Amino acid sequence: LSLPMPPTFEELENESPFQSPRLSTVKSVLKFKASVPTPQGTERPAQASEFYLTTRNLHDLFGDLNLERALAGEVKSVAELWANAEKGSAVNPEIALSVKSILLQAKVGKTRTDPFGEAELDDVSPDEDYFLIGIDKDDQTGVVTIWSKRIEVTPGENMVELTANDVIYHE
Repeated sequence: LSLPMPPTFEELENESPFQSPRLSTVKSVLKFKASVPTPQGTERPAQASEFYLTTRNLHDLFGDLNLERALAGEVKSVAELWANAEKGSAVNPEIALSVKSILLQAKVGKTRTDPFGEAELDDVSPDEDYFLIGIDKDDQTGVVTIWSKRIEVTPGENMVELTANDVIYHE
């Protein structure tokens, strides 16, 4: 009975991480750029906006909350409820805290955009569907923008752009 020889250091060093079952799971990098619609009909970089990477969409995340009463009034969606809470005009100020608490519990990653509206999340597991959920509040105008975009992360570097088409709330 003869056992196979263990691999040499050189063999291990030259092995591709995408083919080796001996190495840990491959992680990916998610880079993204977000822009906010302007009143002039153009877009500007979403600066200092908070983004959460989750495996569930915004509506599913808040399905656990009993929001029927809150949504029964003039508010039409979870995004609008969150935006109103961020603006400070919500009847119930705990809503903004509840939303952030749920997002923090559900997050795979969290980041803030730079002055160019760009951000990056490292060590994301590839081959999963994710939702990139973000919020931007313009302190000068009080306008709140919320994005939610389904994305697929593949091995390596991934680039995603969030535009006005991905905005689910803007007011």
